[in-house]
Amino acid sequence: MSTPPASHGWEYPWESYTVHRPKYPQSLWDRILSYHQEHNGHFDSVHDVGAGAGQASAVLAHHFEIICVTEPSGVNMSTAMAKLESIDFLSSITHPIQYTYTQAPAEEARLAMSVDMVTFFESIHWTDAERSIRQVTRDLKPNGTLALVFYNAFPYVSDNDTVDRLWKQIFAGCFAKAAEAPKLRRPIEQGNVGLDFVPLPADLYREGARRTNINCRSLGSKAFLNEFGEALEAPSRVGPTDVVEEIEDLHSWSKIVGADWFEAYLGTVITQFDLEDEKYGQEKELFHEMTKTLESREVTVTWSAAIVLATRKTSI
Repeated sequence: MSTPPASHGWEYPWESYTVHRPKYPQSLWDRILSYHQEHNGHFDSVHDVGAGAGQASAVLAHHFEIICVTEPSGVNMSTAMAKLESIDFLSSITHPIQYTYTQAPAEEARLAMSVDMVTFFESIHWTDAERSIRQVTRDLKPNGTLALVFYNAFPYVSDNDTVDRLWKQIFAGCFAKAAEAPKLRRPIEQGNVGLDFVPLPADLYREGARRTNINCRSLGSKAFLNEFGEALEAPSRVGPTDVVEEIEDLHSWSKIVGADWFEAYLGTVITQFDLEDEKYGQEKELFHEMTKTLESREVTVTWSAAIVLATRKTSI
């Protein structure tokens, strides 16, 4: 298979990303797949949009026979292809599998076929959501499932108030400096409201879409707001018939970490992050204070997450 075109789009240090970012837990997959079973039941084909390094695609491959992978970055696509087509991975699949690869942003993604499910895992906030949803829905079969997943890049420390306070200051300071880039304004605005910014057009999707907020501590979408300087929040697009719920799933979205994890994690959020850069002087001092507070102890970090599940109308 040929190598994808030159890279563009958003890229991460994937080796560190897979170690320090949260894994998509089984409870999340159970919720998505059971919804799909109830509303459609067909597991022939799926389109994973903004697939990154193929983390979600690799799980979807165990449930669907055709995996359509779309990603704007050629570097990311190459990483995903290497993962999905490795001998070790393919040997874990118990059914015939077929991949298609499309290098394109979500707003321009088109397939040569229709699919049973479309997914966005931690990617829809990087796009023009309305354009993206309408574009990918063109290739979604009637009664097909749209599944969106997002988790807050800023996890909270649930069992040490001092470390939580210092971590919040560190994250906010570092993120505020990184967020000065104009291209980051929209994804920050959108991510600050969870998945409430995502529209589900009434001409495309059935009433009663499910919007689930996880580990939001009774704050709803406000749990996703990362406050630094000017508050950036996209408008809510929650529909009048959408079913909104808040659940707690601490075990699935938590991780026990030591002092070294925090700096490594920031490197998966802020590209080219370097604590020795003089612009992070204040944050470096806070890191030292947090490390002294932790000593050799560990703490629990927990992510807030959101899921949107919707069913395409039979006729449009």
